[in-house]
Amino acid sequence: MFILHNLTIISLLFIGLFIEKRWKLSKYYISPALAGGMIAMIVSGILYYFYSYTFIPNEWVVCFFVTAFLFSIGMKMGLTYQKKHIKHLFYLFGFSTFILAIIELIAMILFKNNSFLLQVYNSQTFSWNEEWIFRIQNWFSGSLVFQFHFSLIIVFILTPVVIRLMRNFQFSEMKPYKTKDFHSWKLNAVMILFLVTIFALFLKNMYLDETLFIFDFVISMVIGFVLGRRLKTRDSSQVDQWISSVLSAGTLSLYGFIISMIFISSVHVWTGWSWNIVGLYSIKLILFTLLWIWVSRRWVKNHQKLVLISACWAFTLSAPVTCMNAMHSVVRRHGPADQVLLLIPPVILWLINYPHYWLLAFLYN
Repeated sequence: MFILHNLTIISLLFIGLFIEKRWKLSKYYISPALAGGMIAMIVSGILYYFYSYTFIPNEWVVCFFVTAFLFSIGMKMGLTYQKKHIKHLFYLFGFSTFILAIIELIAMILFKNNSFLLQVYNSQTFSWNEEWIFRIQNWFSGSLVFQFHFSLIIVFILTPVVIRLMRNFQFSEMKPYKTKDFHSWKLNAVMILFLVTIFALFLKNMYLDETLFIFDFVISMVIGFVLGRRLKTRDSSQVDQWISSVLSAGTLSLYGFIISMIFISSVHVWTGWSWNIVGLYSIKLILFTLLWIWVSRRWVKNHQKLVLISACWAFTLSAPVTCMNAMHSVVRRHGPADQVLLLIPPVILWLINYPHYWLLAFLYN
């Protein structure tokens, strides 16, 4: 089943890449992953409504893609690491924690006596993984599953439109960025990525399964960082090709992760539709979107800031995977933004889980 589900996601990924290249969707901030994911959502809806069949990708497929992606991020961090990055990481971590605390406190003040509204408007959708759901579900009276998945789907769908509204610099001021085709990879580089991913999955599930928020992708990211530091001292065309192969494979892994999550979320949305949650969440969506567009119109002057502000918008409404999609949509349109793109994943995918969990535990447990 793992191989079949993997092939399904990879097929959707390459369909998304073809569609994005054929119709130049990147200029509309539509990533290949979003294009492939929308096809997955339509297919899942047809299967459910016409054939009463649901297809959900295996959780190991999702874990494999995100773990492989974080290995490439860790390696890129190791290659570009400077002492100032620690300071920037600390600032981003503090800012993210501050946002969580403010939203949670506002929700507590406004909806303290209404558990259903509190559940819809608080910050528990800011993290998404099975371990997170397992640990916090008992603190809330209603199921969190539909709200998590609906927030993912709606933020994915709205990402191209919202980014376009956030952009506050003229087309002539942009530096056109031509997306490089995925070139021929070096086989040994791809094999290293594959083996590290398998090792991280094995280590997590065999020895670290009960350790709080030490995910398999955290293990692979640390390994990637160490490897990147070692490779930084070497300078040759062979090493550059090896690094490019890993980074390209990591980007494809991110796309596979996004498509997998859209596929899973669409099934939960089709099968668990709730008008109450949809209506209430839509109010939250409109308010936060207008707020971030207002901030963006006054602050964003280049695409690096657009990457950051689009991630902030997605972060305050849904899980980290939507942030990654929003950031990569901007990068594919306007060019690299490594200072932002390399700092956000370790914070929103991993570190923020700790203060977020302790905050919710303090308030609800």
